[in-house]
Amino acid sequence: MWSRSQATLDGFAAKYAGRFSFDLQPSTDLESVVRGADVVVTITPARGPIVKDEWIAPGTHIAAVGADKGGDQELDPRILQRARIFVDDIRQCRTDGEINVPLSEGLIGEADVAGEIGQVITGKVPGRTADDEVTVFDSTGIALQDSATVPLEYERALAAGVGVEKKMIST
Repeated sequence: MWSRSQATLDGFAAKYAGRFSFDLQPSTDLESVVRGADVVVTITPARGPIVKDEWIAPGTHIAAVGADKGGDQELDPRILQRARIFVDDIRQCRTDGEINVPLSEGLIGEADVAGEIGQVITGKVPGRTADDEVTVFDSTGIALQDSATVPLEYERALAAGVGVEKKMIST
């Protein structure tokens, strides 16, 4: 995991130590974190590319989650130019997702987007088509998906005996 701030890394590592089946390896060197990774997840408010194309190996999957408003961008556009791109919602991603800047600059077109993740899940669009293919999932988050998963999360929390139930009334 990476952050610009050692203090942020230390706090995150302390908070989540032992919670995963793998060890957290904090670093302030982004290239060393990304280079050689099979999966890269970006969750930053970056306003320009921070993950460089030359760091991404064939077969890498990138979940680009941080770009969620116009002008946000975490990935070198050359990654998108060579990747198979999937989005959660094309209407939202074209203006607010990772693809928004490369689209507006003409570096990629909507035809470069292979499809929405729902189309992959339902088998209407194939996902990865080759082992060495770089794939990108541009997720801005959509309320419908949140609404569909909340009941499942609630039931799992109840079954696990965790959390605190709150009654909320909307007027």
